[in-house]
Amino acid sequence: MSEVDLSDDYANAKYIADAKSFPGKWQAKATNFRNNKTLLSNVELDIRYGASEREKMDIFYPKIRTVGLFVFIHGGYWRAFDKSSWSHLSLGAMENGFASAIPSYRLCPEVSISQITGDMARCITFLSKKVSKGPIVLAGHSAGGHLVSRMLCEGVLPKNVSDRLKRVTPISPLADLQPLIFTDLNSDLNLSLESAILESPICYKPIAVNTRVWVGEQERPAFLHQAEILSEKWQCGLNIQPDAHHFDIIDQLLNPKSDMCKYLFQKV
Repeated sequence: MSEVDLSDDYANAKYIADAKSFPGKWQAKATNFRNNKTLLSNVELDIRYGASEREKMDIFYPKIRTVGLFVFIHGGYWRAFDKSSWSHLSLGAMENGFASAIPSYRLCPEVSISQITGDMARCITFLSKKVSKGPIVLAGHSAGGHLVSRMLCEGVLPKNVSDRLKRVTPISPLADLQPLIFTDLNSDLNLSLESAILESPICYKPIAVNTRVWVGEQERPAFLHQAEILSEKWQCGLNIQPDAHHFDIIDQLLNPKSDMCKYLFQKV
């Protein structure tokens, strides 16, 4: 590793009380959500959008008429988690009449971040045909925040799909990947300077879609900086959520009337 070591800058769990309990809580909430027969009337699980075992998604439909499509892309530094931990984050979308899709994707180091970007573009394109009417809104957390941001870069999505995008929220996003070269994460990410630049949303001019970056007030300074620089470079909105850290900022998606849900699912 280089003499410069930025690993601590991107170490979230170390600075969050009871951090080890969060993955288990997420998994339990997601499982309970999928098993809630009174809430869910129409669910499609393990829908394939690609050839590999990880290229699958779950789709949760609202009981009321479906008015659009919401896609949530999970985090985990492109090397951890899958769709099974995040089902419950569909609640705010469903209560606002949106079908909610939660995809898994291939992980580093088996594939590159660029390939994961391709996975998500293919997934959203597939979904645009499956839920063929209404607006598409996107949110992604951490590495998922990077991935939804990449969907706004010219040429990543087909034009007929990007034309349906109405609002996008990168949550605690990684927008400049160059610092990650100097972290212990790069043993899995395998970023070079060239690939880090090519996968950094801040290096692109975004297509014209209503975008607002969200980040927790209590997050690591590096994540606050990442959110701020994306908002500055893209000249889009920035919400700094009071009393929120990197692991609980996503709870905004559970409350249909939260500021985040009001933004994402407002009438169009």
